[in-house]
Amino acid sequence: MVLCFSFTLLFALQLTALYFLSPLAGHLSIAAGILFIIWNGRRKIIPCILTSSVFVFMTLAVLLDGTVSCGFDEAGIKAVYGTVIQDSVKGNYGTRRIVLSLEECFISGGACASARGVVNVTYSGDVRLYSGDRVLFYGLFNDYGFKATHSRLLSATTVREKRKTMLEMLERIIDPASGREDNLSLMLLSGCCADNDFPLSELARESGTSYVLALSGMHLSVFSLLVQLVLSPFLGRRNARFISIITIAFYVFYIGPKASILRAFILSTVFFVSKGKISGVRALFITFTLHSLFFPLTLLSLASCYSYLSLLGIMSLSPVLKNAFYEIIILPESIVSNISASAAAILFTSPLSYCVFGTYQLSAIITGGLISALVYLYMVISLIPYLFPLRKYVYFLIESLMDLGARFPQSETLVPYIVFSASLLLLILLSYILKKKRRLRCGTLITTARKK
Repeated sequence: MVLCFSFTLLFALQLTALYFLSPLAGHLSIAAGILFIIWNGRRKIIPCILTSSVFVFMTLAVLLDGTVSCGFDEAGIKAVYGTVIQDSVKGNYGTRRIVLSLEECFISGGACASARGVVNVTYSGDVRLYSGDRVLFYGLFNDYGFKATHSRLLSATTVREKRKTMLEMLERIIDPASGREDNLSLMLLSGCCADNDFPLSELARESGTSYVLALSGMHLSVFSLLVQLVLSPFLGRRNARFISIITIAFYVFYIGPKASILRAFILSTVFFVSKGKISGVRALFITFTLHSLFFPLTLLSLASCYSYLSLLGIMSLSPVLKNAFYEIIILPESIVSNISASAAAILFTSPLSYCVFGTYQLSAIITGGLISALVYLYMVISLIPYLFPLRKYVYFLIESLMDLGARFPQSETLVPYIVFSASLLLLILLSYILKKKRRLRCGTLITTARKK
């Protein structure tokens, strides 16, 4: 248990450090890798060393790729060239935003130099750019990235038109321009929102439930379950699961490399290959390694960090808290499960919120569980066109609960977080003591009965 908690804590700190491109991420990943080896035991020492080595290597590679470095001084750069790594989304005042992997930079006169790293680019117009496009942007660097006055698409991927057709078809079905409910559907199903000013995103942050929206890849489990239910009677459970993985792979391919969707797909594949015999935390560790190997730059997004951190907390700490609540308080299982999952997610994501925004919200322990259940219900409804009219009612409940959570005061120091963490540890310790006392009493009674 101590090794499990130590590993998950180091893993969480490493993910947070990775988002901020801190050199500490590499050292923390080495420590996490060593604990992972010890945790798995001596019999699996070689596979563990190999897995941990890949994990450490890819963490350092991601840090290197994410660090911006240009051949010229940023103040003099007038144009940048690179590859789009995330589809464009709408920004403020008629702009669009993309994430660009830099390759070259230019100054006045056309002189060219090499460039490296990942930068946010804001450009005007309605031109959509997709992952894999190679684009030349003209503009200037600022504190938020690169602000482009105009752009030129130099080359596109061979599957660009197919992906474009798929995404446009999805938007036609959902029609995100018709209301906020449709924007939420698009966010959950495609991993991005058609409107950057979507009010629910800001409300989620203020209520401390951003981790709920970051887990948008949950709908892949619904896809998988539906495919398995249809095919299992004809092909068997194992074959049906395999076909569901292939089906989801095509979906992810056409939707594009969105952080939460990639994480959900890789995690489901890891569970399938291991035949469900691997623990959740270990599966998430392997998922992160594979994610780093094949789609490293998507790990640098805030959504990706929230996604991994919240899942890490839910998988590692939620079961322990659930058992602790059962030992002390008698409540319905659904309530205990929701409170435990929310508390675990908050414990792991609050430091990231504090580092990025300067504040965090602990009220999600009250509202987070209900909002998670409603968002999952919203995903299911969004997959069935006949149920679309019900979305406005579920959306109203989600918005109302988030608004309620946002009314609580924001925490601007780490003192409330420390008190919250200490309270959870005290709860776990108290439940352990009570459980041990019950076992001792039972053991004493049995021993006495045998002597008589």
